[in-house]
Amino acid sequence: MHIRKNHPQQIMLLMIIGLLVILCSCSDPCQEAVCLNGSVCVDGTCLCQEGYAGERCDQWIGTGSEAAEDTLPSHRCDAETITYNDYEYALIEIEGRCWFQEDLRTEHFSNGDPILRDPFISNWCWDNDEPDLTPRYLESYRNTSYEEEFGHIYNGYAVVDERNICPNGWHVATDVEWMEVEMSIGMPEEEALLRGSNRGFGLRPILVDENWGGTNDIGLSLNPTGVISGCAYYNIEEPEEEPAWLVYWTSSHYQTNSLYTRNFSNYVHDNIVKGTQSLNDGVNVRCVKD
Repeated sequence: MHIRKNHPQQIMLLMIIGLLVILCSCSDPCQEAVCLNGSVCVDGTCLCQEGYAGERCDQWIGTGSEAAEDTLPSHRCDAETITYNDYEYALIEIEGRCWFQEDLRTEHFSNGDPILRDPFISNWCWDNDEPDLTPRYLESYRNTSYEEEFGHIYNGYAVVDERNICPNGWHVATDVEWMEVEMSIGMPEEEALLRGSNRGFGLRPILVDENWGGTNDIGLSLNPTGVISGCAYYNIEEPEEEPAWLVYWTSSHYQTNSLYTRNFSNYVHDNIVKGTQSLNDGVNVRCVKD
């Protein structure tokens, strides 16, 4: 009887094929799913919370015998403004969700604890040996004459702090909630789903300042400010002029020491960039109702 022996190359090929089969079988069908309004993904399908329907659970249909037009989920706007730490913020509803229409400018957490105002940019640097986890804020412009129009910039430690930088019942906008905004102005869902930093989206930024060429299509009124990053304040050279950067935190982690952001630039008017910033960096904040 003739016994056929397998060559080493054949054995190696079979091993590679087996490994590929295992990897394919372990892929996560929920990796690219966007499940909204507290829903969860199971085997690639969004399981909606009560009162919601649709593939992404983005349709409010009401509960029980209530008609959809007669009921509002808790995260929709029930007023035109909200007063937080002695400042009245305008509100706007986007895709059924209530947003601050202005940048946050609080100097305290929701429990009343103060946030450190730190004008010394060197204190915002990252030190691998002795990281400083202190929550910080600074006015968006070093020229304080602009303070009436724009809010503050905060480091990521203020954003992730359990005391909550936004009012009680509110939170810093998540990555998914920024996706909702992007899709509301015409971004295809497949683009909004893309992950990773430095992904430029070919849409005009929603900016109110004419020098930025924006149209403020849905009234979110995003205003150009500055950024603290890499131990530097990124502004144009003349502080009395407008800076060239606008960045917003999300509350969604990219890595342990970084969060996803939304970036706009004066240099590339059509781009909305999904980026990341280290927690020691300083950028703007928008709050969204829970």
